[in-house]
This record gives sequence, structure tokens and C-alpha cells, in this order.
Amino acid sequence: MGKVVDSILPSITAFEQRRNKTIVGSMKTTLRERWQEVVEELQRSNLPNIHLLTVDEDISTNKINQMAMHNIVLVVLKEIKDLPHCRDKRSVISFEEYFLQEIPTYLNYWKNNVYHAVFGKSRFSPLQERIRGSVLLDFLHDSVGIDVHVISTTL
Repeated sequence: MGKVVDSILPSITAFEQRRNKTIVGSMKTTLRERWQEVVEELQRSNLPNIHLLTVDEDISTNKINQMAMHNIVLVVLKEIKDLPHCRDKRSVISFEEYFLQEIPTYLNYWKNNVYHAVFGKSRFSPLQERIRGSVLLDFLHDSVGIDVHVISTTL
């Protein structure tokens, strides 16, 4: 995995065993053209898809369509998902859908084998600060018994 990947759920070991039963995520505060790095990682790692988490509010229909063609699932704030040009796009989900539906669905496969997940980032991320200590992380622990630790490391 390259530097574009920020999280692998439930673990790298699970990824090595069944990559199609894991969630690979990348976090970008803003998309601009940097989302194309994620396409390169998808191709390099032979991933079926990747979840791209962002708090960017400037997401065009064109950008959504381009990402969907590359099997990128865009994870956005609920108010962005509810916009007319995002509402009916299956490749765009809210953070709530990501944490309350996507992650539990994948983790259900591994529920007897994993009890911790780690999000890592090579530099400080405002996105991490928005989810640190959030009700969504508490939900994962309370509902499916997964402890999620948000960490920041420096190179």
C-alpha cells in the first residue's frame, strides 16, 4: 500500500487474506485534483474500490462521475450528500452511512476475528479532528464491539 491509503479495516492481515472484504480508505480535506492520486493507488494495489473521505464542499457532478468510473466511493458530509447533484449518486455516501452501514457490513464478515481498527495519517488532518471522539466512533464500539483509534504520526 502506498502513502495515499489512510485506513484499512479491519486490518492489513485481513486485507492480505480477502481484500474484497475490507474497507480501504483515503482522507483528503479538499479534493481539487489530488483525488487522482487515489486512482493511481487503486490501480497499483489492485483494489476493487476505495472510500475517499472528505470535508470538501466543492464537489461537481463531473468530479463525482469521474470518481465513480474508477470505483471510488466518495464519503461526504450529510449536507453535501443531500444536495440535488449528489442525492441519487450511489457512489456518494454520507459519513453517517459510512460509519453506520458500510463499516458494520464489512466488519460483520470479520466480527469473530477482529476487535480493533486503526486510522493512521502521515500528517495532521482536520478530518481526523472532526471524527476524533465522535458519536460515530462510540457507535462502532457499542454496536459492533470495534474500538477505533484515530492516530497521527509523522515521517
